[in-house]
Amino acid sequence: MTSAAAVIPEVGQAVQIRNRLATVRAVEPYDARGQQGRLHIVEVEYLDDCRHPKAAQVLWEVEATAKILATGGS
Repeated sequence: MTSAAAVIPEVGQAVQIRNRLATVRAVEPYDARGQQGRLHIVEVEYLDDCRHPKAAQVLWEVEATAKILATGGS
């Protein structure tokens, strides 16, 4: 887990994940077994022109390069 992934994104925020720009559509807690404890399933919609996949669900804390770029409309 990277220190950047320790901050959990919120719905509407712009993020970079898997070398792609995306918008966060949903965030749900996920209780992992073992030492990892609580993780977060983050649903994202990609903003680039790549057609596949258009969206993804990821375990935020496990993604090595995940980072929050900007907040939503607030």
